[in-house]
Amino acid sequence: IGSGDSLNPGEVISNKWDDSAAYVRECWNRFKEYNRYYSYNKPIVRGEGGVAVTGTEPQHPKIELDTNGIYYHKKVWAHVGVLGYTCDGEWYIVPLDNRNLWSNYKIYDEFIKNEPLSNGNYQEIGTDLTGNNRILLSDVSGGLRAWGSRDAVNGRVLLWIDNSNHTWKKVVDGDFIPPASATLIIQGMPQGTYKAEWWDTFTGVTTTKYYIVGSDGRLIFTVNNLLTDVAVKFNPSVSSTTIIQTTTPRPSTTTIQTTTPRPS
Repeated sequence: IGSGDSLNPGEVISNKWDDSAAYVRECWNRFKEYNRYYSYNKPIVRGEGGVAVTGTEPQHPKIELDTNGIYYHKKVWAHVGVLGYTCDGEWYIVPLDNRNLWSNYKIYDEFIKNEPLSNGNYQEIGTDLTGNNRILLSDVSGGLRAWGSRDAVNGRVLLWIDNSNHTWKKVVDGDFIPPASATLIIQGMPQGTYKAEWWDTFTGVTTTKYYIVGSDGRLIFTVNNLLTDVAVKFNPSVSSTTIIQTTTPRPSTTTIQTTTPRPS
């Protein structure tokens, strides 16, 4: 938690211990503060992090009860909305070995692989941001958040969409977690037709859909009954059979699986 002093912003100490995605987002916001305080426009890496009951040892015992590794899973996928920073640095890795959870990182790596994130055009977008970088939500049911990055020049987007009530702590405690649904709007996109590659973040299985962006630059789509999380890539589609629509289309619907798979 920062000191509040603009000349000494303090350490990046998190109090978002029960929600590993929020933990990453808090770290990202603090790193943005560091950039403003010090005019330090370079990548920043959080070297160590983790959750303990008190102090730094041992790891919180409830994380060992998180058999599907939601703590680690959402901690890595929240980085889809983090450009130039790493907010993981997980100190406690024994559960990753004990439950063979390393595939979370492999699937994430496959998702971002070959994406030209250093081309100078990408900007963070999210449901918690402002202006043209804000992902707009409507017809919301449950809790839904989405973070990602957009190249508005070349029409490319990486996005992670999460049921914000589905945290590792609530899963372990056996709390009721309602599914999340919403219509999402990504702003500032070039007009045209886009190929969407939807990723199951637990298995790496993908499905493809197509969406049209009109002259208003709004890419509109709907997510229904999301119990956990899902990721999507948008890229321009080149097809001679595609008719470009010049007004905002009705949102397409994406149905998300309603069971949480075990990681391979």
